[in-house]
Amino acid sequence: MKIPSGRIRGFAARPDPAVVALLLHGPDALEIDDLRVRLSSTLLKAAGEGAEITAMDPGEARRDPAALRDALRSGGLFGGRPVVVIEGAADGATDAVSSAIEGLQPGEGALLVTAGQLNARSKLRKLFEDSGNCASLAIYPQELDRDGLSAMLSEAGLDRISDGGRDALLDLAAFLEPAEVRGLVRTLALYALDATSPLEAADVLSLAPETQEGDVDGVVEAVLARRPDAALAAHGRLAAKGATATSVALALGRQFRQLHALAASPDGPDAAVGRMRPPLYGQRRDAMLRAARGWPIRPCEAALSMILEAELGLRSSAPAPERASVERLIVRLATLRP
Repeated sequence: MKIPSGRIRGFAARPDPAVVALLLHGPDALEIDDLRVRLSSTLLKAAGEGAEITAMDPGEARRDPAALRDALRSGGLFGGRPVVVIEGAADGATDAVSSAIEGLQPGEGALLVTAGQLNARSKLRKLFEDSGNCASLAIYPQELDRDGLSAMLSEAGLDRISDGGRDALLDLAAFLEPAEVRGLVRTLALYALDATSPLEAADVLSLAPETQEGDVDGVVEAVLARRPDAALAAHGRLAAKGATATSVALALGRQFRQLHALAASPDGPDAAVGRMRPPLYGQRRDAMLRAARGWPIRPCEAALSMILEAELGLRSSAPAPERASVERLIVRLATLRP
């Protein structure tokens, strides 16, 4: 059977006891691996005391289908039902898997198979989708919604978090990798152990993982403050970490487009900041408002023109030295007057 995407999280927490084999497949390898760990734990608990997981290579299963069949029907030395996990399978393992689960009854054993992206014609995928006692779970990258976040927080045992903290997590999930979001939730759960009140948005943002975008912020902030020396020093540190000139130019472009939108807003920057998505909180919001007041619409337009010129130069067939080009852009922007 095929498990709809909306039911995957609930199914993983409480698999149907009539299902003897599960397939996790799709392009989101990190989410598949996380789901494999959670499902393995769930299946192991359901298998009874003394049960153990048997890991089998897909090549081994393909060469010796009888070994896979036996592993699914042989209990552990200390009791419990067998649980077999095959990671990284492909269509070549279909016949071995089909032979192993043929006649397998609920309660005898459980098989968990993971694979990469399988197209609709995949034999392995069809085997799990067309069998009544098998389940196919297709894992695709998707934006975390409020229900998904609630389930993630519940799994981590994190219930002391304010609505503002939840909103901040959802906003961060829009640009963090799924594994980073899960890591952040685990960190917040540990942090909450010593907290005397529910976690707020500021707590979430203070513990969020740093990204290269965060490093670029030092350059952008110095430019907005019209401090060319500080901006060049920040860029030097960033370049030493391997950041490209193009990434810095793009970051400056994003910032000045935001400032231009705030400056052009008929109801003023304060109201416009409140409509930004993802929304800004605390110090980030205050910094954006300070920058908006120091950069009216005409300097923003001049800055955007300079940034476009630099980007075209970086992408031309005969580009100037990248570092020199972006450092020139930084100085021009930081010395641009209102």
